[in-house]
Amino acid sequence: MTTSQEITPVESYGPKFRDRSGTENSHGVKFLRPLGKFKGGAGYVAWECQCPYCQTVFVIAANSCQKQQSCGCNRAGNAGRPRKPNAERYHSIIFTLRHEICPEWKDLQTFVEFCKSIRFRQDQDDERRLVCRDRTQPLGPGNYVVTEVKGSWTRSQMVLYKGDWINLCHAAKILGITRQRAHQIGLERIQQRLDSLNEQTAVHGV
Repeated sequence: MTTSQEITPVESYGPKFRDRSGTENSHGVKFLRPLGKFKGGAGYVAWECQCPYCQTVFVIAANSCQKQQSCGCNRAGNAGRPRKPNAERYHSIIFTLRHEICPEWKDLQTFVEFCKSIRFRQDQDDERRLVCRDRTQPLGPGNYVVTEVKGSWTRSQMVLYKGDWINLCHAAKILGITRQRAHQIGLERIQQRLDSLNEQTAVHGV
């Protein structure tokens, strides 16, 4: 939330600091630059942000970065202007993921036109994600899968089963193990087990 606490400039934010400069959260709030740390308390990093509705510049603490929706102008339903199109907001999100991104998708207009061509993220309720089909190659027009699995923000969470990309939680249920055990086993071995299960099913089907 917006705050008026005193901010102390710092030379270093520490090894765990995440530089959000130039990115946006899922609500369209843009992070401009870190200003320092708030005095007292937990000493959160103070971020200068820009409202997606009225373009007002305001300051929030780092622990509010993901949930902040505006400068406050939209609370009464009278926001200064509409939010950015969904595809534009998603463009900023994919750069916060652990994907490698193909060069052509780094251009906003090229990415937006691609989204239009596959009818991806055309409205505010579209919660689908783009993940890599081939994990060894950058995310791009020749290497993507559209998934509706919630939480599938990164390719590292996905495995292939019967032609569909699923997360580790779903894979654990299929294999009859706990989610914790699935994470201990690791993505590669989970994929091997699913492939083996597919082969057994095919044999019995024949």
